Amino acid sequence: MKKSLPGDIYSFAPAGVERYFQFLGTDPYQLNSEVIAVFEGGPQDEKVEAVVGLPVSFYTHVSLPLGIKMKCWEKVGHAPPLPLSGVLFRDTNDCGDPEIKVSNNWWVWTVDTKPKEIGALVGTYRSAYVGLVRPPTDVVARLKTGAYQHFYPEPAGDGPCNV
Repeated sequence: MKKSLPGDIYSFAPAGVERYFQFLGTDPYQLNSEVIAVFEGGPQDEKVEAVVGLPVSFYTHVSLPLGIKMKCWEKVGHAPPLPLSGVLFRDTNDCGDPEIKVSNNWWVWTVDTKPKEIGALVGTYRSAYVGLVRPPTDVVARLKTGAYQHFYPEPAGDGPCNV
C-alpha cells in the first residue's frame, strides 16, 4: 500500500451518498495521526479535485491506512491540501468518564502549536474541533447519523460547539 500524501482525496459512501475528504497532514500532538477535512457534498463536475472548493463539514484525526484496510474509503485523487495551521482542536482529561457530563478541564492546540490547558472552553475556543483520534468506522458513522457514537463531555457555558 502506498503511503498517503497531504492533498490526497478519498471517497466513501455512508448511507449510500458519496462523500469526500482530503488528507491535510499529521498532528505531532495527537499520536502523529492523520488529520482530514470532510467536505459537504461532492463535486459538481467530473473533476474530483473540485471538492476542495466545497465547504468543510468538519476536521478530525483518523488512521488513513486502517480505513483503507477496512474498506471504509478509497483514494480517488489529489489536489493541493487545504491549510491546516489555523484549525483548532480540543480535548479534555474528563473524556471517557460518563459520570462527568460537563467539563471545565479543556486543552486546545493546532498542529503547529503545543496543547495548552485552558480550563473552561470559552470564547473562540468553543469553535475547536474534538481532537480525539477516531476509528474509521466512527467517521463513517458520523456522516450517517450527524454525531459521533461515544460519550464525550460537553463544555460548560452557552452556545454551540464544533463536534
